[in-house]
This record gives sequence, structure tokens and C-alpha cells, in this order.
Amino acid sequence: MTPSGNVASKRGEDKTIEEVQREGGVFNINDSQAAHELPNGTLRLLVWPGMGARMLSTHSARLKPGQAFEPHVHAVAEDVILIFRGKGKVFLHDRWHDVTEGDLVFAPAGVKHGFANPAESTEDLVTMGTGSPPMLDLYEAAGYLKDNVFTFKDK
Repeated sequence: MTPSGNVASKRGEDKTIEEVQREGGVFNINDSQAAHELPNGTLRLLVWPGMGARMLSTHSARLKPGQAFEPHVHAVAEDVILIFRGKGKVFLHDRWHDVTEGDLVFAPAGVKHGFANPAESTEDLVTMGTGSPPMLDLYEAAGYLKDNVFTFKDK
């Protein structure tokens, strides 16, 4: 099937939760309403419960040289992270591993994992991660979930 005159006018970021659940959406890793600037990088929430997803979440992260997402654990969610751009380090279980563009990391629920872009790096490390079920602990810590209500548009 090839595209014809029926082209969507709204991007996923501009749709309501109900529209996303009914129609789906197209999202961009560089342009998310829910961008969370952290001291250690930028986390963009792309497809997640605050946008209408029920069973998974997808995020992008950008780390400048010298920045890291500290190793952490998701009690319930499995996490799959693609190294989209750059080279860096991933902590998985009990040690650091070298990673590069195209590598895919799987962190089962309960397995400690994190990322680092070494200070000597000359480019940003960009990752795409998908977790299932959605990582509610991450949203609470970032301030996007309070009292079981998603509040990302207020940030």
C-alpha cells in the first residue's frame, strides 16, 4: 500500500491519550513533550502510559561525554536498550561492558543496569529503551506520576 491523500495532520505528541489509544501515533526521539533534563543527561518519554500506552514504554536518552545514568533496578519491568548513536559503557548485572552503535542490551526484571558516556568521548551517547510493563518507579522518581495520576504536561 502506498501513501495517498489521507495523511495524518497530528503527530503523536499532539494527540490526546484517547486518540493515541484509538489511532496510534508517530513520535520523534528528538522532540518529546515529556523531556526530563537530568544532571546526568536528557531522558525523553516517547510512548508510555502518560501518552496512552498500556503494556510498554519507550524512551530515548542522550548522555554528553562524562555523563551517566547510574546503575539501577526495575523490580518488575524488563528493559531492552538499543545503542542508537555513539559508543559508551553499560553496567549489566555486576560489571561494565563496552557498547557501540547497534548493540542491544537486555536487562531482565531485577537486574541492575546503567549507562555511561566516558569523559574522553567526542560525541553524545544516544539510546532507545523499551520496558514492559511500563516503569512506574521511573515516572514517580522523575515527577511525572503523582498519586497514580500522570502529570507530565504540567512540568
